[in-house]
Amino acid sequence: MQRLTGAGSAAMPHIYFGLRLWVSVSLALLVAYWLQLDDAYWAGTSASVVAQPGLGASLRKARYRAIGTILGALVIVLLIAVFPQSHAGLLIGLTLWGAICGLFATILPNFAGYGAALAGYTAAVVFAKVVADPGNVFLVAVTRTTEIGIGIFAAGLVHALTDFGDARRRLQCALANIGRDIAAGLTRTIAAQPQALDQTTVRRELIRRVTALAVTIDEAIGEPSQLRMHPGGLQAAVEALFTALSAWRGIANHLNTAASAHGRAESAVLLAAISKVAQADWLNDPVAVRDTCGIETRRVLQVPAADLSARLLVDGSARALCALERAANGMVLVAKYGSERPDEGGKRLNVPDFLPAILNALRVVVALFSVEIFWIATAWPDGPTMITFTAVAVILFSPRADAAYPSVVEYAVGTAVAVGLAAILGFAVLPLLHGGFPSLSLMLGCVMVPLGAMSAGPWRKLAFMAAVTNLLPMLALENQPSYDATHFLNAALAISAGTVAAAIFMRLLPPLPPARRIRRLLALTLRDLRRLTIRRTRFEKKSWIGLVSQRLAAMPEQASLEQEAQLLAGLSVGEASITLLEARPHLSAGDTLDRAFVCLAEANVAGARDGLARFCAEQPGGASPEAQRGMYAAVQATLIADALTRHAGFFASAA
Repeated sequence: MQRLTGAGSAAMPHIYFGLRLWVSVSLALLVAYWLQLDDAYWAGTSASVVAQPGLGASLRKARYRAIGTILGALVIVLLIAVFPQSHAGLLIGLTLWGAICGLFATILPNFAGYGAALAGYTAAVVFAKVVADPGNVFLVAVTRTTEIGIGIFAAGLVHALTDFGDARRRLQCALANIGRDIAAGLTRTIAAQPQALDQTTVRRELIRRVTALAVTIDEAIGEPSQLRMHPGGLQAAVEALFTALSAWRGIANHLNTAASAHGRAESAVLLAAISKVAQADWLNDPVAVRDTCGIETRRVLQVPAADLSARLLVDGSARALCALERAANGMVLVAKYGSERPDEGGKRLNVPDFLPAILNALRVVVALFSVEIFWIATAWPDGPTMITFTAVAVILFSPRADAAYPSVVEYAVGTAVAVGLAAILGFAVLPLLHGGFPSLSLMLGCVMVPLGAMSAGPWRKLAFMAAVTNLLPMLALENQPSYDATHFLNAALAISAGTVAAAIFMRLLPPLPPARRIRRLLALTLRDLRRLTIRRTRFEKKSWIGLVSQRLAAMPEQASLEQEAQLLAGLSVGEASITLLEARPHLSAGDTLDRAFVCLAEANVAGARDGLARFCAEQPGGASPEAQRGMYAAVQATLIADALTRHAGFFASAA
């Protein structure tokens, strides 16, 4: 009995989503029928696509669906205006536009990428409707945009009235747990004996938890709040967490290689400072946590350091505390808007690697050209519908990398389920219905609620999502219902053929395998680092953190802990190198530093380590401002040298 009660409680959120989905679709269809739109089913389809289990995800997806729909409709109107009598020019333009959208669907993050994908296949949707009568394109584009807009509005309204959203709470909990765990891990590292200093497994697991924040942040921004006005503050918090992990890594590496610095008087002060942050109430009082981080940072910076190792320990702890202060400020932005301090992350669009996006664009070109040639050769009346659904599947799922082909196959299975359900409803149920729209809505509820509940669950959710979103296009519900078996079979065959074609081309032109993507991300980071050190490429510290943070986020799940550590080492070495290059005009022994950086750029790890050691030894002693600058520069050089020692094979590899 308890098991049944527990299962029922776990299933209730999924059932609630199924009910919201049904109400959203019914409302969209009702409005479209009231406005007497010809293809009312597109309004219901749009509502089913926009509907998501979370409020923030639904509203965020709705916003980008609206943008993508308008952009795609404008482009197809423009293409037909440019090629009014040329099917070849129109098809080439449509294909190239799909490729461009496929490229940006891979480059842009989360729902922004979905908006780019939608712009691509919205053009194909309008094309399928007007190809027989291009002169009617503007009216069709406006009508289709209106229908989709009705679906977006209906889904957004229903979700806003029935779901208050929990993404902000989940984001706050995630930030609190990660920040506290980083502080606790750093405390253990400083307090541990030399042989217990290696906590790389814990640190690398934290990397994965930080990278997973991107989706939750996007959902939180989508909820009705002030967060959408300050996305840079949340990005700054994520980058700060990566910086804190980098500082922790630097301290751990140095204590492993220079244990003599461990156990001195300054360690007790550092432990006391960081322990306060680790024991603070991150979840319920982020303002106090932020203020504690700031106070302890200033306290740590006042700790006297007897030698270079002690200075590195002090500065690294201060850097970690400063980064945790920025992360706590991001929590304040989420939990107590108005009390946060101005802070912005990197504003550049950092693309981890362009090759997967280019490959996805090429796949779109090949797939669309192939189905277009098939349509021309066969003169199949429903060929444009096949082109549309090929575009939908190949553009939408290509960004999923190695999960793209399984996703398309699962989507095709769900489409086949939709065909079967549509056939039963269209020829055995709908013709017998009486009572107008209420009867139609109840009939749809009998199907939409269970399908929606299953699509919100953990098992084959993509297949059920495909069944939900493709059911209405199969039924083609209109103001004047018709039950033409020939038309239905042709449409069902075209939709199924389009999804199957997408799966075939996903198989023929597969995405880069995970191992190669990992190697490329590491090689690109190493290449950029080497160019940075010899000034062939200029990076500000914030832009470097943003770029490498995105590469950390893009690392496939198959990446080993060592490979993630290498990328994190690249982040910290790049930060330290930028700091040294900025201070270069004011440093003595600058020529020695330049030679060390040249060795690093040439993959001469031993020469780079020796050069950095000489640079540290040549810094002046004493308490003068010049000596203080030299000590700070020596700390940065030592951080680089420690990373070269820990990951010698990585830094010596060919970029």
